[in-house]
Amino acid sequence: MRSSERRYWSYCAGMAFLLASLVVTFAIQMQERAALRRPHAGLSMIVSVERQVRIDASLGDDAAALQNRVNWNRVAEVVAWVWLTGGVAMCLRAGAAAWNVRSLRKSATPWHGKEWQEKLAAWLDDLGIKKIVRLGITKINDAPAVIGHFKPIILLPAAIVTRLSPEQVETLILHELWHIQRNDFLVNALQVACETLLFFHPAAWWLSCAIRLEREYCCDEGVARQVGKPVEYARALFSLEDLRVHSPELLAVGAGGGSLKKRISRLLSPPTAPVGSSGWALSLCSIVLLMGFVFWCWPKAEAQTSAEQPFFQVRIVARDGEAGEELPRANAQPGFTQRLRVTKSIVLESGDVKSTDVMKDAVTGSPQISITLKEEGAARFGKATEENVGGQAAIIVNGIIISAPVIRDPILGGKLIISGAFDPQEAADLARKLAPKDKGVPESNEDNQKSTIE
Repeated sequence: MRSSERRYWSYCAGMAFLLASLVVTFAIQMQERAALRRPHAGLSMIVSVERQVRIDASLGDDAAALQNRVNWNRVAEVVAWVWLTGGVAMCLRAGAAAWNVRSLRKSATPWHGKEWQEKLAAWLDDLGIKKIVRLGITKINDAPAVIGHFKPIILLPAAIVTRLSPEQVETLILHELWHIQRNDFLVNALQVACETLLFFHPAAWWLSCAIRLEREYCCDEGVARQVGKPVEYARALFSLEDLRVHSPELLAVGAGGGSLKKRISRLLSPPTAPVGSSGWALSLCSIVLLMGFVFWCWPKAEAQTSAEQPFFQVRIVARDGEAGEELPRANAQPGFTQRLRVTKSIVLESGDVKSTDVMKDAVTGSPQISITLKEEGAARFGKATEENVGGQAAIIVNGIIISAPVIRDPILGGKLIISGAFDPQEAADLARKLAPKDKGVPESNEDNQKSTIE
């Protein structure tokens, strides 16, 4: 494979990975938002030491942190509207280009010259093109172009047919046939779709320009090899530059694309190796491909890790500069971040639960879930809270942080009480999921009512 061909497909792969990154990111965000919309309880955690102490988790953060938090939900909404507006504008741009191409095709006059039809059949056979290709003359466009993928037509400006020599016209037709042989019209249409979705991405525009330029280089090299007269082909391009004023390059592909000056220079003095100016381009493209691969694999690894996590966890919220991982939050109220960074070490998990019980709050009468910890888990939890007084403990259920209460005092007991805005059936279901597999959940104990505030 020649250097231009390698660069062309590398740029196309880079564009595809950018699009894949956009789709994967959108899918992840939709999944997280769907998870955050599921019904959940605003939980409070009660701990038993010498006496029961309520840890206020109704807000999940203290007032000072809340005042410094930015409302990213509104920012995201503005960004979404900007992207939607830009996307609509790009769709209108692509629609206008498609309408121009349609008008150009309808205005073309078929070219049925017997000699040229015979040459066309021979060229199609040489290039292995099985499609039915037609020749047409147009007075609207001023550069050769190919329109259509399944039933392509090569449009030649009338000025080219009358002013250029037959040999030069042949090279220009061959250039268009190389576009057909390479399925460039279809690839270009997909490229326009990527531009529409990634209009905000500078790398997408850079890749798009590079793809169009390398596409013309590939066809130029094919014509030069086939005719064996690169100088004659260069003269044809030079004459084409004198005649060209405007051509619909957005959707149509043709010999007028790219910088004709650079293309002529490459034909007369072809590079011996893909070094120099192309080296940095290949390096940048490799970086884009690597980033795309990372973004493609990251969600899968994150999903696999989440699937292996226990149903119930308690972790410590990571402090500034401390390593950790981000998990989605169930609290989507204005002013709260959608994700919270927690330490990777798990303080409590499902295996540390000794038993669960459902009871009623003595003050409010709402259902509560009482969790009794095993001895080892209670000791580990007490040590973690003792070392992180003033920090936050993240209560995680099914991979989602449902509460992040502030640790006011060391929690040295072995019993937790979860209360929240859920009905008795929801409390029973959650208690059943938190209970050990070998033990059931007792019926709601109305007689065993405990005050959550002393």
